[in-house]
Amino acid sequence: MSVDTEIATFEQAAAAVLKFLRNRYGFGLWMINRLRQDRWVVLHVEDSCHGIAVGDEFCWSEPIGSRMMQEQGPRIAARVADVRDCVDASLRERLGIKAYIGIPLCAAKGRFLGTLCAIDTEEHPELDESELPLLELLAAMLAGYFRSEIEATDRARRDERFRFEAMTDALTHLPNRRAWEEKLDREENRSIRMGDSTFISVIGLGALAAANARDGRSAGDELLRKTSLVLRYVVRNSDFVARIGSDRFAVLGIQCDSVEPDDISNRIRSALAQAGIGASVGTAVARPSDSNAAVWRKAGAALPDRKAARSRGCRPA
Repeated sequence: MSVDTEIATFEQAAAAVLKFLRNRYGFGLWMINRLRQDRWVVLHVEDSCHGIAVGDEFCWSEPIGSRMMQEQGPRIAARVADVRDCVDASLRERLGIKAYIGIPLCAAKGRFLGTLCAIDTEEHPELDESELPLLELLAAMLAGYFRSEIEATDRARRDERFRFEAMTDALTHLPNRRAWEEKLDREENRSIRMGDSTFISVIGLGALAAANARDGRSAGDELLRKTSLVLRYVVRNSDFVARIGSDRFAVLGIQCDSVEPDDISNRIRSALAQAGIGASVGTAVARPSDSNAAVWRKAGAALPDRKAARSRGCRPA
């Protein structure tokens, strides 16, 4: 990297730091991971031998970084054989770990964000704790960039609310399908950068056609307006609700970890039922490496009426 290279974003800083560290110390794998509930999500990676990619996830208890963070192991292990109790045996055998580095990324007041870590299949007897000041300085710099990225993302989401106000359904005053599709694209890119999980719920009003036929179009319109109010009430302020079809609504839940699709569907369905609205709900969870478009299709396929149609050999509309 030349000295005149501008580093303005977390992505640029992460790429530059990992490249620098790999050139300086070697090691076959360098990663920046984010801790999300009980999972480590890979945000950036330099990998020559393990096939680990951005968006991959590990159980919290598995990576070496969890023990380092809990001060149950050193931050630099030039010979893992000397600290075998600090490294999960199955992980050590699977990746052939003989040396590792693990440095925490911390936010203000010591809040833990993730780790800067490296593993190698060769021992590194030349390494000792005299390297820690440099590694900790780089980790602190990365944490600062990442905090700024989180804050910028939050501001962008707030600003988007004004943009999507111009892309609303006239009847329910919810964002329309165009706004929904644009939001999906934006949040998919953010999930990859930030390591966030999301969920998508699709809500179908099977009773809308009957209400229109029985009581007239005004009754159907009232059902749609009432549904939009309930959905606004049942979701969090950060979630995104849209009307995506004549009898279809959708919810995009952002920054959602350790959620169960059935729990979300049941909560939405129950809130609508309490308002006297019968609806079918399908939910799917997206991990950072997933395509939101694919998860949207999966949520739609999970609607009870669609599953019933498939079991009868019918092709749902």
